[in-house]
Amino acid sequence: MWIAFNKKLRTNAWRSKWSSTSVVCPFCDAGTEDVMHILRDCLYASEILRLFSFKHGGILLTLGWVKLNVDGAMCVTNKKSGCGGVLHDDAGKWIAGFTHFIGFCNANEAEK
Repeated sequence: MWIAFNKKLRTNAWRSKWSSTSVVCPFCDAGTEDVMHILRDCLYASEILRLFSFKHGGILLTLGWVKLNVDGAMCVTNKKSGCGGVLHDDAGKWIAGFTHFIGFCNANEAEK
């Protein structure tokens, strides 16, 4: 959600400014795929979001679902980059985690 609220969500509307990407939502084929469409208007996305419950600022998953959080980072001084992630079950219990050395790249490439 942070990405969406800070206008960092890479939508087709965003991509179309720099490429020949169509602005149409690839899931529902209705309307321009912008942040509001993804979070509110897309019938496909709203069905997925309906499966989530919001409580105490966190996301509680539907029974049987898992949540994957990932992030990438780069050291400014030597440009070494890495990524990592954690997988939680619907009760919030840790299932697995990982880290990976990406190599030498800029911060944007590490976040991809």
